[in-house]
Amino acid sequence: MKKFNTAKLLFGFLGLSTFASLVGTVSGTLAWYSYNTRVSISYSGTSIENTVQLQVGLLSANEMPHDDSDPDNVEFWNVMEQEEDFSTDGAHYYFAPLGVGLTSQVINAYLKVNGYATNELRPLTTGYYDPEDPLCDFALKRSPTSTHYTQDVLAGSEDYLKLPLIFRATRSRTSVNDFVAGQELWLTEAKAVAYSEGDGEIYKAMRIFFDRKDSDYATDFIVNPNVADAGETKVGGLLDMTYDQYYDYDNNGEVIYGEWESPADPYTLLSDSGYVPPVGGNPVLDLNRSNNTLEDEDANNFCARHYPGSKYFDYEAMHGESGIKFKTAKYESLASIAPVRNVNNGTLTNANPLKPSSICKTGGESDHFIGFVEATIWLEGWDYSVVDEEISHAFNFGLTFEINKVGAHS
Repeated sequence: MKKFNTAKLLFGFLGLSTFASLVGTVSGTLAWYSYNTRVSISYSGTSIENTVQLQVGLLSANEMPHDDSDPDNVEFWNVMEQEEDFSTDGAHYYFAPLGVGLTSQVINAYLKVNGYATNELRPLTTGYYDPEDPLCDFALKRSPTSTHYTQDVLAGSEDYLKLPLIFRATRSRTSVNDFVAGQELWLTEAKAVAYSEGDGEIYKAMRIFFDRKDSDYATDFIVNPNVADAGETKVGGLLDMTYDQYYDYDNNGEVIYGEWESPADPYTLLSDSGYVPPVGGNPVLDLNRSNNTLEDEDANNFCARHYPGSKYFDYEAMHGESGIKFKTAKYESLASIAPVRNVNNGTLTNANPLKPSSICKTGGESDHFIGFVEATIWLEGWDYSVVDEEISHAFNFGLTFEINKVGAHS
């Protein structure tokens, strides 16, 4: 498999910068595998590119060691410097020099020390998520299994990536002692593409949660970079977790996985009698989305057969007016959080000032002029592109942040 050329991705994103905007890019290669409880997920790392007026770094809960036996750690200290004046126990600030990015080695060194995934990820789900619900908190859970139907087991930190990104903006292209407060950063581009021509559509399941730490932001959000509009992912349904081409069932009939809103007991909608295949064979059905009959080779985790003799959920139970209403995880698209770009000078502003979509803004002097956002990256297992056939399939991704130019010397 040909190695993806990260430089081409970075330069392609940098070319998106126009007029008064500057760009910082997060990019790299993640290899995601199947939604299969027996298979973990591997990835090769990520990197962050930066521009001259934007300084990027990482906030580490643990102090980074000096370990000459670890090439990633050696590279970390070749690039990064600790802000010793205000780093404290539990909050260690590390910045790259002005205009210098973070390589995948630098980030891997951080991930190892802080207990996050470095080369394997487990498929996860947020379960129900609505940023407008004051009782709803973001949390990643491990997938349900054929013996545990609910998704109530919290993911371990080793199951996903979390990048606590810190930013500073300066008026000068050369000096780092002229930082500016109150400068907003926006996510203006995100790309997820197949690693190679034969790598399927697993990239469509990538999600990023931006935890905006500034108190001026009332809510946070998930971004799905592969859709045109904001939407939601259904986090419940029928599954074939045993990969035998039958929707999973037990002695009482077919099993509902995940979370639902109504009815209180969806098993009241099971058929009264066991399934009898129609004349001509037992068809593969896409019951999570439609009642379409599929070819045998289209069977996957979400599309399967009813097991003969087992009580089952029909189309009306899954989609009818009085059928099961599954809970969802709401997400934003790039378009729904995009800033407004002034056509004359390129300056960026929030489309809705009362509900800003910027991901962070640089702090004041008491905050050392730092903007902070925590980005969590995972594969959403309830996305219909995450199927067993995607084992070994990989994708590349990149994120582009933009900030308005500042100062007379910018």
